[in-house]
Amino acid sequence: MGTTSDNAFREPFVGHLPDYLDECRDSGIGPASEFRYCQFLAKRWNVLLDSPEFNDEGLLQKFFERHPGLLPGGTDVDGGSGHGPFPIAVISKPKLSGMSDREPDFMWIATDSERLYPI
Repeated sequence: MGTTSDNAFREPFVGHLPDYLDECRDSGIGPASEFRYCQFLAKRWNVLLDSPEFNDEGLLQKFFERHPGLLPGGTDVDGGSGHGPFPIAVISKPKLSGMSDREPDFMWIATDSERLYPI
């Protein structure tokens, strides 16, 4: 990845994975795979963690919106249900009318065999 410029994590959009599609296309192995995506994402995330831009909360919000698989805890309610988010979605900055004036960064709906849980 090398050094990063001041806008390295913002252009062409927050969370882009430089050279990801080109390498997948040029490899001749076939379409982009989850494994290759995870490799590129891990590299990009580590570069962001080591950069001064890591302190920019808005940038991190956008990065997680682009790559919600990095969010911890989205696969179950209490560590043992084995159910993923319903309907396989993360909600960014949900409005929780009547609950408080606070706004969570992310929310998802988890399930078990009996209930739905906002997490």
